[in-house]
Amino acid sequence: MKVFGTIVAGVLAFLLNTFVFGVVLMFMWNWFIVPLGVTKIGIWLALGISITIKFFTGFENTKEKDNSGFFMSLLSSILSSLLIWGIGAIIQLLV
Repeated sequence: MKVFGTIVAGVLAFLLNTFVFGVVLMFMWNWFIVPLGVTKIGIWLALGISITIKFFTGFENTKEKDNSGFFMSLLSSILSSLLIWGIGAIIQLLV
């Protein structure tokens, strides 16, 4: 039963991380790439690009036995995406 819970937590973490990265990617694309003459992208295309990027760059594998390392890496990934989004917003305001 513990293995099932770990798998479910991993899938949910992947989906949450992918969603946050997709939203950040959509806003960054629409802020910085659209002025260059490329069309806007929506959330579904951004999520598809996000999943493709994660597929090609690989998934982080934690070797620790407890789940604290897993949740810390998830939190770190989500916070780094949000930090990039905030920096992009500041840059977009200044441009």
